[in-house]
Amino acid sequence: MDVEEHHNLLQSFITTTTTSKSTTYFSDNTAVLYSNSHIALRFILIFFIIIISIFANYQASKGFEIIIINDVKHTHPLGSKFHLFFVSNDKATQIVLNTSNLAEHVLYPDNQQPKKPVIRVTVRFTNENLTSQVVVKAAKIEQDISYEYVLHISSSLMEESNAERAMVLAVQRAMVRVWLWNNRENYAPDELIDGIVEYVMVIAGFVPSPPDCSKLSQLPVSSTDYSHSMCWKNWDHAIDMVQFLIYCEMMRNGFIGRLNQAMQVSWHDHMVDDALGLPVGHLCESYYYSSSTLQSSL
Repeated sequence: MDVEEHHNLLQSFITTTTTSKSTTYFSDNTAVLYSNSHIALRFILIFFIIIISIFANYQASKGFEIIIINDVKHTHPLGSKFHLFFVSNDKATQIVLNTSNLAEHVLYPDNQQPKKPVIRVTVRFTNENLTSQVVVKAAKIEQDISYEYVLHISSSLMEESNAERAMVLAVQRAMVRVWLWNNRENYAPDELIDGIVEYVMVIAGFVPSPPDCSKLSQLPVSSTDYSHSMCWKNWDHAIDMVQFLIYCEMMRNGFIGRLNQAMQVSWHDHMVDDALGLPVGHLCESYYYSSSTLQSSL
């Protein structure tokens, strides 16, 4: 029910009350009943006003509209389970809000950084064949950037032994992709985007940190030129990319946030250098050296 409908409803109450008072005469007992009814009506009006205010504040606090759609019939066991676990209690909305806040915190560590103006996120529970448990699609594109997204959630997610955890993990990965500035005219490499998604999952504590990454911060950054200046493009495994991103962030605090901001414009490989504040080849050499040193010590 929107504000206009509430306004019309309140107006109908007020009109009915005024008309009854001006055209009806009461005995003493009836007058008492009328007075009590009038007081009760006032409380009802106040209650509606409070509800409208709470709803408006709730919508404002979200910052973007959240829509939950269950495309699987309620008569289907998985559709019924999704409705019971995540729709009836508004759990799905809360998961979107929580995961969105976490993604924003990692991708926009500086409050002065402009955020992507996301206006709507739709969670669509579907039994379509998807490539993974969650697929993020742009709902509307303006100037090569989408501000409305649909998170297609596979019904197979409800078959997990811990459906709630599976839901949180799926939505968290999706909300990282929602908040990444990734210009649609010239995408950043998929390996890098996948790595950033998994990096956030590590930071959130949803997946374990790659082994021995904490030790890498003890090693210095070399200033020697290195032939593999784009070493990060050689990894097709998300864990390898996450290790390197963690290394970059430890060496140059705020690296992930700066890289995300750079992706507002058309992508080029030197954005990694710019976010680091030094040629990535230098860090590649240091990273390879640290990795080989750690491996030889095992």
